[in-house]
Amino acid sequence: MNRELQRHLSPDARTRVLFYQRPDGAFGYSVEQFQIDDWPEDNYHDEYWETRTDRNAIFHSLEAAIKEAAVEFPWLRNRTRS
Repeated sequence: MNRELQRHLSPDARTRVLFYQRPDGAFGYSVEQFQIDDWPEDNYHDEYWETRTDRNAIFHSLEAAIKEAAVEFPWLRNRTRS
């Protein structure tokens, strides 16, 4: 089972990126998007986080995973500095 190391929420609070370490020691990340399903005609409303992509890339370090994710999500650059 993967161990979550960091979770970062986008400035608009609609996207979050989760960085994890796999059991074999490699690192990866997944991206989730906040969804709202609203159909008043059916009296239905639901809010949930949905995995937007299934990334199979693995990285040798957490720093490498963050660097790769920051290409797509530049706001990560300011949130992941130690």
